[in-house]
Amino acid sequence: MAVRLKGKDFDIVAKAVVFDKDGTLTQGLKVWKRIFEKQMEVSKEMNLNIESEARKLFGVDIEEPYIPLAIAYSSEEKTLLAASIWLSHHLPWDECRNLASEMVKRALEKMTDEELFEPVDGAREAIEMISKFVPVAIATSDSRENVERLLKNWNLESNVNYVITSQDVEEGKPAPYMLQKVCKVFDLCCSEVVMIGDNKVDVEMAKNAGSKIITVGNFLEGANGWIKDFKELDISKA
Repeated sequence: MAVRLKGKDFDIVAKAVVFDKDGTLTQGLKVWKRIFEKQMEVSKEMNLNIESEARKLFGVDIEEPYIPLAIAYSSEEKTLLAASIWLSHHLPWDECRNLASEMVKRALEKMTDEELFEPVDGAREAIEMISKFVPVAIATSDSRENVERLLKNWNLESNVNYVITSQDVEEGKPAPYMLQKVCKVFDLCCSEVVMIGDNKVDVEMAKNAGSKIITVGNFLEGANGWIKDFKELDISKA
């Protein structure tokens, strides 16, 4: 089987669809800033005064789409927090790493699913519809735990066939390895798969793998088409 995805500037047939998570399925920068502020709240509870250094390292106050806050891998997020602790308090580096991991854990525990997983319009419905026709995967730089929490909250556990994160491959986006592994699992050529993402690293990953890509929010150079949100995406059996 195959699915046909149509928008105002594209008409693509695919045998599988791979979604990015943050900024594609869920609201991007708005959610990342929420998480950052919760981490800073937790840092104060841990008697750590790191916000000044952390804001600089994450680029929180810079209005650009490619700041570390937006595109850092989940492992890099902990490294940036650990660096903020070191710069602010000069604690031993292994202690900084442990404190950063605890900070991430406690911040996520304090956040509601609604805060973490505010959806892009039509995202849940798009996964439900596409999964009727072809396999669906999520390829993300976020942690597997967060993806599983999202799928459970959205009641989509049976609609997504495979999840892959940057921790599962030798190198994350924009390297092609996540998409290549998805294609191997689905027994498909990369040219038969379409990626849906929101960031230039998604575009580069798709191009490096030989897959087509649709971007959400804005058109990015190299994309095969774009939609403002999933309400603009027409989905049908091919």
